[in-house]
Amino acid sequence: MKALYKYLIVAAITVLVLFMTFFGGCQYGKTRVKCPVITHDTIIHYDTIFHHIKDTVPEYVQILDTVFIPHNIPQVIDTAKILDLYFSTYAYSRQWENDTILVKLHDVITQNKFINNNFNYKIKIPFQTIVNNVDNSIHYTKYVYLGASIPFKNNQVSSLNVLYAFRKAYVGIQYSPLVNSWGVSGGLVLFHFK
Repeated sequence: MKALYKYLIVAAITVLVLFMTFFGGCQYGKTRVKCPVITHDTIIHYDTIFHHIKDTVPEYVQILDTVFIPHNIPQVIDTAKILDLYFSTYAYSRQWENDTILVKLHDVITQNKFINNNFNYKIKIPFQTIVNNVDNSIHYTKYVYLGASIPFKNNQVSSLNVLYAFRKAYVGIQYSPLVNSWGVSGGLVLFHFK
């Protein structure tokens, strides 16, 4: 029975140490680990050109909608004047504008038909584009390591090591408890892996 209690106590202590290690690692991660940096850029685009809608099918479809026939036709008619007006060319330019859009329309009419149409517009309000950049490249430049060196054949030279690593090199101290000896260590970075 005593052996069973010893195993239960050892198992409970092991589980407690594992839980404390897990909890400590979680707390360490909350305070030390950096989250990705998210930056927001708002780009505002202004419409600086006039857009042209073509006056050909299928962009522009002309349909005869309504014909108005006058009821009071004069008795004396100048046929030469009517033909002169019929074959003349009429150009009309119109423009609409509000706080959102500017529209310019130019029509050319002859023989009661449109022969040229120019429909141009420009949007006056700016367009907004929001660009979200997420920087997932978290770079740590400084580390502190705790480790041990245990040789396979001669345990007399076993040591505990503490290293401080930074971007270009590392420095550290070591202690060999069996021979009661202290030492220093150091090194340089030769190349990086991605």
